[in-house]
Amino acid sequence: SSILFRSTRVRGYHSADRSVGGTVRADDVSGGGGRFSLRVLIAGGAGYVGSHIVREFRRIGHDVVVFDNYSTGHGESVDGVEQVEGDLRDPRSLRSLFENFAFEAVVHVGAPRGERAKESASYYLQVALGGALNLAHAMLEAGVERLVYGSTELVDRPGTLTTREDLIAFAHRSVEQAFDRIAGSQPLRWLALRHHEIGGADLGGDIGEDPRHSDRIVPQILRVALGLSRSFGVPSSSGATWRRDFVHVTDVARGYVLATERLAALGDPLLVGERIDLATGIEHDLEEVLTTARRATAPIEIPTHPIAALAPTRVVGDASRARELLGWEPRFSDLASIVESAWRWHRGHPSGFSVVDRTDDSAAGERFGAAAVRLGFATPGDVQKALDRQAREEREGGGHKLIGLHMLEMGILSTSQLIDILKEYEE
Repeated sequence: SSILFRSTRVRGYHSADRSVGGTVRADDVSGGGGRFSLRVLIAGGAGYVGSHIVREFRRIGHDVVVFDNYSTGHGESVDGVEQVEGDLRDPRSLRSLFENFAFEAVVHVGAPRGERAKESASYYLQVALGGALNLAHAMLEAGVERLVYGSTELVDRPGTLTTREDLIAFAHRSVEQAFDRIAGSQPLRWLALRHHEIGGADLGGDIGEDPRHSDRIVPQILRVALGLSRSFGVPSSSGATWRRDFVHVTDVARGYVLATERLAALGDPLLVGERIDLATGIEHDLEEVLTTARRATAPIEIPTHPIAALAPTRVVGDASRARELLGWEPRFSDLASIVESAWRWHRGHPSGFSVVDRTDDSAAGERFGAAAVRLGFATPGDVQKALDRQAREEREGGGHKLIGLHMLEMGILSTSQLIDILKEYEE
């Protein structure tokens, strides 16, 4: 398929403008207080982790281009950034991308969501494994040598993995091994950043994870507070032996910036082929996470129901390599900050970015729903039910009706409450 430039302002860099290969001095990198910024491709940059990486690169002063197929990513999360729609499985899209832009480095976080591994193993491997190899080949053809690859702690996790986890681990392990082989004979300067339990949202509250499609623990718990799920399943036993290392997504994003800058600044092979944990070294069990979530969402209740016991797994990362090689330290990864920032995002965006796509006048329905929640007349889950009803009726040819009228007909709002919301909405 042909490549599609989604932005209205596309900058095509001619070959004479290419500044790839070679070594960038440490004081030339903007993050080091120097004069020049890096031009970086973010593959998968419209996704949850990718959009936060984009924001962190831009905050520091680097120039970024997003490449995404938008199967789960959202262009709104990287608004104002150069975006190119394409598929990692399509070598022609990648070739066209590198012909139109010159990059000093590439960040790859474009592997599919974990749940896709359960739905279709062949699709997951096509994108996660095949797509990564296509990207590396296109990079090297264009003379781009530096790559930071988003991997997972599952690759080296001790103990028993589920079928889904085993497939994810296999794909990422295979990519890492393939990059090692390629780097042995071609100038691929790469390293892997291994993710642990990522959570939270940007502290500004305007980008985060779609709570409806996440298999991560924190969004699953917050779905209950949003009214999108009835209760959260707690294992009858072994809950305390399920322990994870939680890292704030903004800290993860900063790790990618530091890794990319170090690859660009260092002329020696010190970092090439390194596998680096982005972790805190602090573990939390399920009860701690649930207690923290209840504290953040109070007075909204988070009911639970018993489920089968979890396999006892303790997964804690080693942050020493990130500290030693990248100068990385987690700043926002205490459990309270992770949960509170996630709740701030989810409460304002119970359907992620999709609410904006299907409300009247782009964001009017979302603003109305936010006013209803703010006044205490409805929960985010109530708003989502009304939005679902609105969308369903429009699909069935029922015409367009304002979200407030749907909420009135559903018994969510009274007439006086509707009037109060409209007054605040107009203000």
